[in-house]
Amino acid sequence: MSASPDLSTTPTIRVEEPEATNERELLPSPQDSLSPSHTELGTETELDTEADQVKEDSYEAPTVEDIPENTSAGTEDTAIALSTVDEVDDSQRALVNESPLSSSMADFYRGKSVLLTGSTGFLGKSILWKLLDSFGAEIDKIYLLIRYGNNKRKIGGPHERLQSEILNNPAFTSLRRKIGPNKFDAIITTKVIPVACDLISPELSISPEDRDSIISNVNVVIHCAASMDHDERLDLSLETNTLGTLRLMDLADDCEKMQAFVHVSSAYVNSNLPDGEVQELVYPAELDDPETLLKEIVSLELMDIPKMTQRILENYPNTHLFTKALTEQLILKRADINRADEAQGGKSQWPIAIVRPTQLGAGTTEPLAGWADGLTGANATILLSGRGFQILQPNQGDSIADIVPVDYVTRIILGVASKIQVPGIEFLLPYAYGNRNSGEQQEIFPYIYQVTAAPLNPVNWRVVYDGIQEYWMRTTSVVLPKSQDYFVSNKAMFKARFFMKYQLSNSFSHVANAIVTGDNKSLNTIAKMTGFATKLVEANQPFIKRTWAFSNGNLWEIQRHLASKTSLSIDAFGEMDWHSYIEHYNHGMHLYVAQESQGLRSISAPPGWDCATHTKMIGFQSLAIDKQVESILFSSTDIEKRSQRMLAQVILSLESTDRPRDKRMNDEWVADFDTSLDDWCHDDSEVLKDGTTISERGKELGRWRAHIGDNDDIVKVIVLNDSRVGNSIKQITESSGVPQQTVVGEATKLFLRMKERTQLAYVWFAGHFLHHLLQKLFENVHIREADVTIVSIFPLKRAIAGKKVVYVPTSKSLVDNLIVWYLTLRYKLPVPAIACDEALGLLGPISDVLRIMGTFFIKRNPESRSPLNNAVTAAYAQVMLREHGALSFMLEKARSRSGKFQKAYDDGLVGMVLEAALEKNQENTKAELSPTSPLTPIPSERILDQDVAFVPINIVYESVPELSVLIDQVLDQHPTTNTNTLSVPLLVTKPSAALAGRHKESDHHHNTGKYGRVFVNIGECVSVQEIAENAKVQKSAAFDTSKGLSSLSERVVKAIQRGQRESVAISPVSLVAAILLYGRANNGISLGRVKDHMEWIRTELKKRDVYVDWQDGEDIESVIFYSLRLLDGHKNIIIEDKRVSDKSIIRVVDHADNVLAVSYSANQLLDYLLPDSLFSIVYLSFSSKTVPQQKLLERFQFLTKLFRLEFDFTWDDEQMFDQLLKRFQDKEIITRVEGQNDVYNRAVNSQNEEAEHEKICLLASLLYPTLDSYWITICSLSALEDLPYIPRKLAPILTQWIATHLISGRRTSYREVLSTEVSGYAVDAFLALGYINQVHCKEKLTPDAQILLLELGIVTNEDLLTAATIEQDFREDNASEIENLPISESQQETLKTEKKELSDIAAKVERLSKISQLCNDIEILRFDAASHSENYHQNAQVFLKCQRQIKSILRADQSYAAQHGVPLSKEEDDMIQLVYALKMSSPSGGQSKQTRRISEAYNLHP
Repeated sequence: MSASPDLSTTPTIRVEEPEATNERELLPSPQDSLSPSHTELGTETELDTEADQVKEDSYEAPTVEDIPENTSAGTEDTAIALSTVDEVDDSQRALVNESPLSSSMADFYRGKSVLLTGSTGFLGKSILWKLLDSFGAEIDKIYLLIRYGNNKRKIGGPHERLQSEILNNPAFTSLRRKIGPNKFDAIITTKVIPVACDLISPELSISPEDRDSIISNVNVVIHCAASMDHDERLDLSLETNTLGTLRLMDLADDCEKMQAFVHVSSAYVNSNLPDGEVQELVYPAELDDPETLLKEIVSLELMDIPKMTQRILENYPNTHLFTKALTEQLILKRADINRADEAQGGKSQWPIAIVRPTQLGAGTTEPLAGWADGLTGANATILLSGRGFQILQPNQGDSIADIVPVDYVTRIILGVASKIQVPGIEFLLPYAYGNRNSGEQQEIFPYIYQVTAAPLNPVNWRVVYDGIQEYWMRTTSVVLPKSQDYFVSNKAMFKARFFMKYQLSNSFSHVANAIVTGDNKSLNTIAKMTGFATKLVEANQPFIKRTWAFSNGNLWEIQRHLASKTSLSIDAFGEMDWHSYIEHYNHGMHLYVAQESQGLRSISAPPGWDCATHTKMIGFQSLAIDKQVESILFSSTDIEKRSQRMLAQVILSLESTDRPRDKRMNDEWVADFDTSLDDWCHDDSEVLKDGTTISERGKELGRWRAHIGDNDDIVKVIVLNDSRVGNSIKQITESSGVPQQTVVGEATKLFLRMKERTQLAYVWFAGHFLHHLLQKLFENVHIREADVTIVSIFPLKRAIAGKKVVYVPTSKSLVDNLIVWYLTLRYKLPVPAIACDEALGLLGPISDVLRIMGTFFIKRNPESRSPLNNAVTAAYAQVMLREHGALSFMLEKARSRSGKFQKAYDDGLVGMVLEAALEKNQENTKAELSPTSPLTPIPSERILDQDVAFVPINIVYESVPELSVLIDQVLDQHPTTNTNTLSVPLLVTKPSAALAGRHKESDHHHNTGKYGRVFVNIGECVSVQEIAENAKVQKSAAFDTSKGLSSLSERVVKAIQRGQRESVAISPVSLVAAILLYGRANNGISLGRVKDHMEWIRTELKKRDVYVDWQDGEDIESVIFYSLRLLDGHKNIIIEDKRVSDKSIIRVVDHADNVLAVSYSANQLLDYLLPDSLFSIVYLSFSSKTVPQQKLLERFQFLTKLFRLEFDFTWDDEQMFDQLLKRFQDKEIITRVEGQNDVYNRAVNSQNEEAEHEKICLLASLLYPTLDSYWITICSLSALEDLPYIPRKLAPILTQWIATHLISGRRTSYREVLSTEVSGYAVDAFLALGYINQVHCKEKLTPDAQILLLELGIVTNEDLLTAATIEQDFREDNASEIENLPISESQQETLKTEKKELSDIAAKVERLSKISQLCNDIEILRFDAASHSENYHQNAQVFLKCQRQIKSILRADQSYAAQHGVPLSKEEDDMIQLVYALKMSSPSGGQSKQTRRISEAYNLHP
């Protein structure tokens, strides 16, 4: 058998050359604008100079313009290029070996050994990853040929490079977690063998021991290594690409078990061909015979190489493709020689395949979604184009982007290795123009596979560029032109315009920043990147106007072959979502290659979801809200600056609603708001005159489509003629004697103050403004596609068709209403008028935006509404629902301060809607506008004239803009009063254009998307018709809206809240937050444990059909650091190690505001893990190994009774207990004691199952802070020992004060106990359970005491808390017994008095013992109570210590009442003194720093 060409007489040219590296060495260090991939740990990287651009250990097909342009429509070549599978005839398919399909790919690789070159490169890493992932357990060994590193980025031998460049790559760290650390490490240690090798060495520089091992074991060789520098010197490129391959084939010849040799080439090796079809054949070289040419080049002197290079470049675009083409020719020569040897009785030929990919792109899902490595393939095009460099040419937009995902190519290569068979000696070489036998059809060998994007339904470069432009402009400050401006016919004009408008400005910004910071390395990076971009464009120029159609008939057999193995099947790639892929691709380049931030996630919407602010759904794009009207007075630049100022003001008002606004800001806002409305009213660009804007949107816009503005007197007439308003007016005039006209005038004032004031132009401006506001605030606003499209099975549009609509979002942020309203405008749903509390009309810019959205402001508190106000509110709600067709309001009283679901507030709004649907209180005074939802007619035979559909909406935020304000409010750190005033009058007048000459201010900058993602989940619609039919409600006076919820409305509210809770989405931010808070028990938690717990919680939630926004293929570390960024990691989180690893400890800053900010996100998990958390607390509360089932049930029921009011769950306790008991039994956490049916073993503890025990503790930690809050609240009620009653409003403040002492005394480690919201819920629970009672203030206190309370901020309608009433021991029969005693009457009276006093004292002790017992019952369940029995006795005395602490603040030289000269009883005096003392000690109270105990506790460390 012949070896490679005998070159012994011509020694290989040996020149001093730099280390061969791949394209990613062009990346700068992390301090620069680009950084190296994750494999270069602890090194600083600079761009290689031109002399240092020899690449190795990676594969890259020519980049960017190697892709030919598409042929003209209708040509045969184009049809071939774009077909999913080539339509080849039988004779062509016969060229492919028709072996039976493998039953399993694992069968082929089981026990086999694979030799892989290029494993430190892009494709090589992907192949190694797939081998480990799919065949790690079956495969015998994987030999990795790796050369020694000899530059500062690639240091060390093969073992060191394996660890630093491969195993430390995110692809492999994620695989290690997927497989399991122990199993993965065992596979790497025993099966992955790095071998020192150098392809340019005659014997590959492999040691004798390694060579013997390879020869004895290797079955498959996959050759990916290549020099990737297109401009490399000819002799150097030949050494690596051609001679290196021949040397590797020599090694394969020696292997005793050789079964497959796969050589990775390039689809562009035949670039000298004219446009047309490129077959799976080897085309003849334009130069001499391949062997002759090889010998000639090798024998050249150094000075003769340029001349030979010039000769070659007359036929090939660069030396890289020439050496690749020459290699293919020589492989065929080798196969022919081997056949001859076999025919003469020599060694049998082994299977050979050549795989020709086009441009390699990022992985679709493997190893990770969007994963890329280095600047090989199309990577350089994506990254540099995103940086603002002109890589794509202006006439390239319509050319097909022939990008093949690296995981697609990887599966094909592994499939090819298992598919190709031993050919024997009867085969034809795959020459394009050779002589073939005319007889029986022969097999063609070696096999050639051309891997292109044709079967993947590819897109053109215009689509790719759109994805580049969107991603980089959304995630960085770079400015890129739109595709319609980028791809133009006039190339010269394009260059000038592109350079001046985009590249120049981007370069100036980078250069200016580098100059200011003195970063010379950044300046060098910019220069080298520019140089590299220039070289890349020049290298690809020869391919810009070429159009080839690559046949891929052989690939069809591989696709069939791989279909039998799911993990390697390529069928799904034929349905690729290119838009999503390109978004992931850009993200992968940004994260894995540029490495600019660890906190990056892809902007791509998850499967089945759409991003409303960047919608991809056809029919919902390019609406009026996406456009900007033109102005006569202002330029587009002025309009843009004005918009930025307005956005900054609104965001500021959201983030600081409790802070006053200065006059200058108010004036600026009014001016900008006025001129913006004026521009949209005039509509000089005719955006609003588009026919689709009004005619097609009329039904969704309701009454606003008719341009109804301030002169809407008809609505006023309808409201004032409403029967409820008439009855109220009549009642007032009859009872008080006030003239009817006066009462009617008051009703008119109420109506005018309440009514919405908007018009069509305002609506469109509001939509346009919200579009940019939401883009500024959030990275994405996601909504399920099925909820907004008519083609789905249960779409929202079908559910509301023909009905009046009421949207009911959860109340978490001021942005709730803005999002819902914007979504209805975006997705062509009925646009609602919004009912808000009138307090929201005093928030400056936010209130103004709400007002032009059609918001009407009402008094939500039914106790503050007079009967007339109540009647006008109900009448106006009915007319708006009837004539506009859609409303929106909240069920909750206010935004959640803790992130939990809240109970509904009894404000009567639901009852008003039901009354509007069921009653006839109004007569139509004009033809109705029929603003109902379209699509279906209203069925007859109904209880209702027209059905009303409530739409439950659950909005999930990763972070809310006003979180810091909410935290301040629950900590009572700032006054809650709002000093903001209306920035514009309630009556929005037509704006004026007189402010064109206003002064210009510098733009305010806000980070785009700083509050992360938003998920809008729509629950099952609630039909009033169906509820009424089920309840058998007839038309009657069934509602008294002044008294709140009726029986029917209660049903509706429960159905709405059920729909809100069942429409779920969980952000990984919540998972990270919960895990970090759990880590407080051990003063932090390692990053590795965070990853473990995240994956476990995600799995548990998915089992319960809870959607978690964490997609398969996403790097878990990226998800964690993204979450830390959203949790305001710089402020709230500490990572102890500068060099982050799995051992790095992460902990929450132990201050109250930091902890509460993190817990806000963590609490969202309680909506879905609450039962498990309750059961985990019960499980951990026992210290004994065995526990009776009855004891478990009793403690579980105790907790459910305690928390039922706050969490508003409706399950049956015993049924839920049985489910949880079974769940814990299935996990073998609890096991039944043999022979005792009702006794269980606690099988898991920290000694025998540490990992499982941690999971139980993690679940329990979700509720432990709340449990401690209840415990401290009941301890604070020990004040009732000395005080018969305390104001209810005071209880949370008293609890907070007590909590500071317990924190300082280390009785609790949870800063959440300082939250007044949770303690308020605790008081409600204790009232409901009967541990305390409440009475009205005026029933118990004297007028003087009430006046003093008013001075201290306690209103006289405030309820008082008192201990639950206990029946007195003193009875009348006791009195009769005393009367029968032989003593005088005066002695009898004295004895009765004494006995009664003793009885009262006993009752008082008994009354407090009930509260004390509750304190002890909660204490038993608190964290670690069971395992620390030595501290239990001390903790049990906390109740008594709290009593003494409260008594201490009642002591004063002169009480508050005495200081004011008001004589009170001792009980009243003590109560007033307690209120005063707490007020002075609160953060917003007294001035003395010594009394601000709560404020001090915020920064208290245990």
